[in-house]
Amino acid sequence: MIDMLVGVNNMKWSRASNHRVLIDRIGVGSIFVVYILSGLFWFSKNNHSFVSCAYRITSHNSKSFDSMIKVLRICLSYIFWFFYNLGIIAGNVFIFFAQFFNTKMKLLYQGRLDTLIKTKQTPKYQKSIWIHCASLGEFEQGRPVIEALKKSYPNYPIVLSFFSPSGYEIRKDYPMVDQVIYLPSDSANHAKKLIKYYNRQLFILVKYESWWHLLDQL
Repeated sequence: MIDMLVGVNNMKWSRASNHRVLIDRIGVGSIFVVYILSGLFWFSKNNHSFVSCAYRITSHNSKSFDSMIKVLRICLSYIFWFFYNLGIIAGNVFIFFAQFFNTKMKLLYQGRLDTLIKTKQTPKYQKSIWIHCASLGEFEQGRPVIEALKKSYPNYPIVLSFFSPSGYEIRKDYPMVDQVIYLPSDSANHAKKLIKYYNRQLFILVKYESWWHLLDQL
């Protein structure tokens, strides 16, 4: 089995009609907190050189400094984990209640539910290529890769997942893939079910995405 994580970026694409491209702004506050905390965690892990220099000017005990950095990484990791999961829960609650007042939220809620039902009712894939796009824009960026994979590996079913209704509703009948789904909310349980069901040989995440539990299980 080949386990690969491919980031598809910097591909030229054009919008056929701007009014078809809708921007989802679900849980903007939660996403902002997640990115701030992930940035702090990345900083503590990779960019503490200037702190290190300042510390070593006043102390020669580098072991104590390294221990402090390790503790900081662990603390930031747990803080990130807490707020990330809190944001996921808040987003799920928001979508549940918003579905009664907004058509897009209803499509999103029902689409996610349908995906989880599929994993119980439909026969499991023996092997597959799984490609995830947040919305329509990311799909257009990854489209050349999808079509190239279909030509190179015709015996591998291709599963295309979307986060937003903007991408799913427009591309749900895309002929170059075998199945188009909504990606359920990011939890360890959902990730395990999807990975076991689709039995992916290759996973492609288009552009910038933060799916902590899914990537952890992969």
